[in-house]
Amino acid sequence: MSLMGSFDCDFAYALAQTILEGIRLEQRVLVSTDCLEIIDPGAKNVLENLLSDVAKDLSRILFTGQNAELIAPKGSVVIF
Repeated sequence: MSLMGSFDCDFAYALAQTILEGIRLEQRVLVSTDCLEIIDPGAKNVLENLLSDVAKDLSRILFTGQNAELIAPKGSVVIF
């Protein structure tokens, strides 16, 4: 999926729900961050907290793009 716009706490909540559904249905979830314009640093914490129950599956979540390191939860994969 390709993220666009502002990454804030509401966006992080929606992304977490989409990721949870995605890892339930698919082997991996790819998240492209190139089109994000504004990133709220607190939103990464929200995303990490919401995905904490699936910590063993975080390696199946792949973040790519120029903003990947800014939003990827610990344990997920960042691809440059």
